[in-house]
Amino acid sequence: MGAQAEGRGFLSQSEVKPLQDYLMHYVLRHLEKWEVPIQVHTGIHEGIGNELPNSKPTLMINLFRKYPKLKFVLFHASCPYSMEAAVLAKNFPNLDLCWVGAVSPTAAKRILSEWLDLVPSNKIMAFGGDYIFVEGSYGESRIVRGVVAEVLQEKVDKGLWSVDEALKVATRILRRNAAKLFNISTIHWTREGPA
Repeated sequence: MGAQAEGRGFLSQSEVKPLQDYLMHYVLRHLEKWEVPIQVHTGIHEGIGNELPNSKPTLMINLFRKYPKLKFVLFHASCPYSMEAAVLAKNFPNLDLCWVGAVSPTAAKRILSEWLDLVPSNKIMAFGGDYIFVEGSYGESRIVRGVVAEVLQEKVDKGLWSVDEALKVATRILRRNAAKLFNISTIHWTREGPA
């Protein structure tokens, strides 16, 4: 749907697109200059009316190339395009499983296992709740920790990784990668509280 112009009805998508493109590039240039990452909703979306093919991560390759220093974060594992996202992430963006764990823990396990085989673990975030209410974020964080534990346990059981390697990856994908990407100082927690 286009925007409504005074006295003319609605503008077509082709009439609105130049302004949308100008504004998007303006924002991306400044984010790159300020070294601030951008999170992009790809793949599955909440609600109705979303055109799934418009959320394919490969549609963003031109932006990845135009803004090589900008850190893109692809949300929702780009599901159902998670393999495309993984292949892209070898060269370009960071990946975030946010919300997929709550939508389908089974899909989240498959996607995370594949990503850990294909993508450097410093580019993966297993959790990034983009809920507007805290209970959703908390609930998904519980689900995702279980997903991560099962995937890493499977890799250890198959002899692909040691327990120490699995623990390092868990720390990376559950906390350290996001803290580094978003320049957040981390607090180290023990069972007694922050250390």
